[in-house]
Amino acid sequence: MNMYSLAKKFNAMEYRYLMRRRHRAAAPWVRGKVLDIGCGTGFAVSYYGLPPEQYAGVDYNLAGVERLRQSLPGYRFYCLDIDRQPLTPFYHERFDTILMLAVIEHLENPRLVLHECGRLLAGGGCLVLSTPSRLGNILLNLYWSKVMGFQSSFHKDSFGYRELRGVLEHSLKIETYKRFECGLNQLFVCRKEA
Repeated sequence: MNMYSLAKKFNAMEYRYLMRRRHRAAAPWVRGKVLDIGCGTGFAVSYYGLPPEQYAGVDYNLAGVERLRQSLPGYRFYCLDIDRQPLTPFYHERFDTILMLAVIEHLENPRLVLHECGRLLAGGGCLVLSTPSRLGNILLNLYWSKVMGFQSSFHKDSFGYRELRGVLEHSLKIETYKRFECGLNQLFVCRKEA
């Protein structure tokens, strides 16, 4: 099951609530040209009021990407498996902000993806990512298994400050770290050297 299907399992109000919380935490660092990795339902477009020329979204769910292309004409959405494919549609572009909200914990090869992010960020740009804390991950796994009936976690790994620092591209430094949602979620702001 992919993230889009999982999002459909949550009722729409819960899903929108979680997305708003993540984007609210990320908002102070979102500026300029934005690449939204794991764009899901395209929530960032409306939340930040981003014009088409300042936004590109990536997700691995083809049906979801097709729906976004139809509902938001003029915006660029790409279907890519970022664990296995470089972000080649953006080879010659640089972004001021790369969003990866609730994505890194699902990756098989986070080091590769973070390397790509470092390559695509403009000097002084920010990678803004969120991921559950260890406690948040434990509670999510309980929720998925006991309430939703799933047999296994969708999270490949759990990241704290030390773990993320260990897989970051060398040109990215953690500038800001904070917990939100009662400590169950974490926000990392990683700036690329100018």
